[in-house]
Amino acid sequence: MDSERWLPVSIFAGLVLLVAAPFVVRGVRDALRPELVEVRIVTATDADPVFREGARRVGPGERTAIAVALRRRDVWGRQRWLSPIDRLELDGALVDHEVSDGWPERDRRVRVFWFTVECSNVGGVVTPERAARLLRYRNFLASEMGRGLRARDAMGRSSRS
Repeated sequence: MDSERWLPVSIFAGLVLLVAAPFVVRGVRDALRPELVEVRIVTATDADPVFREGARRVGPGERTAIAVALRRRDVWGRQRWLSPIDRLELDGALVDHEVSDGWPERDRRVRVFWFTVECSNVGGVVTPERAARLLRYRNFLASEMGRGLRARDAMGRSSRS
C-alpha cells in the first residue's frame, strides 16, 4: 500500500524534472557566458597604422580606418580585449588581445551601428540670424559602413588591412 501511494508522487516529480531540465541547462549556460564590460572606438591612419583611441591629425588624401575594441569578462573574472585588428594600443600601451571579427560564442552575434556626424545644411546663404539653424550637426546612420567590428570604407570594402 505504501509503494502504491508513492508511485503517483514519483511520476509527478519525474515529469516536473523533465520539464524543468531545459530551463536549468539554459540558466547555467547563460550564467557561464562572457559579459561585455567596455567598448572603445579606435582609429588608424596611413601615417600611423596602430589602432588607438583619441584624436588624430589626418593629412589630405590620407586613408583612415575605424574599428571597435571590446573588453569582456568571463565567469571567473578574467578580462580580455577582443578586436578585429592586429595592433591595438589602449591607454598608451600595446594591448595583448584576441583578434576576431565577432563575439566568441557561436550562438551570439555582435553588431555595430556606425553613425556619422554631419551638417544638415546643403547650401544657401548663411546669415547671423540663420547660422544656428543652418549649421546644426546631426547624427546619421551610416549603413554603408556595415555592422561589423571594423567599418567598411565608402567603396564597401573593409577599411584598411
